[in-house]
Amino acid sequence: MLNIGGALIAQNPQKALPYFQETLSNAISLNDTHLQIHAYRAIGLVFILLGKFSDSMTFLKKALSLTQDGSYSYLRLLVLSALTTLCSRSSNKDEGEKYFFLGMALADTVGVEFVKLDLLDELGHLYVNLEMFSKSKEHLEQAMELLNKYSNSLPNQGSIFNQLGRIRCVEGNFKEGLSYFEKSLEISKQIGARTITVGWKLHFALALENIDPIRSISLLEECVEIKESIGHALAAQYRHHLEDLRSKS
Repeated sequence: MLNIGGALIAQNPQKALPYFQETLSNAISLNDTHLQIHAYRAIGLVFILLGKFSDSMTFLKKALSLTQDGSYSYLRLLVLSALTTLCSRSSNKDEGEKYFFLGMALADTVGVEFVKLDLLDELGHLYVNLEMFSKSKEHLEQAMELLNKYSNSLPNQGSIFNQLGRIRCVEGNFKEGLSYFEKSLEISKQIGARTITVGWKLHFALALENIDPIRSISLLEECVEIKESIGHALAAQYRHHLEDLRSKS
């Protein structure tokens, strides 16, 4: 069930959710703590993709609580990374920094450096959301250094380029910013995980509003279609923004 859900989550997290829930139910019945942690984390990730951040926090904290005895250090690291992602998406600075530093320390202890790439990427994303651009660039630069070691990590590469695009455009360097956005868009096509990369497309659309409104509307239409198809919590808000942009163009 866990594998089936994992295969579905990138395209439609709503369809993945029942498989993860069944996995959790079975794991609880079997008193299988290892499987419970996986299932709680997977459900938490689904809720991030659906924009249901409070629900995500509930499941991820449950997963974290099951790793406290030190028997599941690697799984604990993955949960801390997921919590950092959640806080990035919900712009929760204090909690995001807490889980980030716990994750970085544990990554050193466990000796799993590549998870640091996810942590640095997500904290950089959080700081962009909060318009703390200097701190964002600091962490994204560190992520880029690690990315050179893990060049096959297209999701991280696309995410980092996307955040750099946001920063450059805010700084007024639209040529460089849009170049980063184009790179992230191309990577999103290679990945094909539409619910994971839709945020990249959304940021690109927003950056283009006053530069190329026609393309901005086209990208935003794709984003809204995806958000509505999966029942994203903010789908109506994105739809309203799209209609507002159409009325002005």
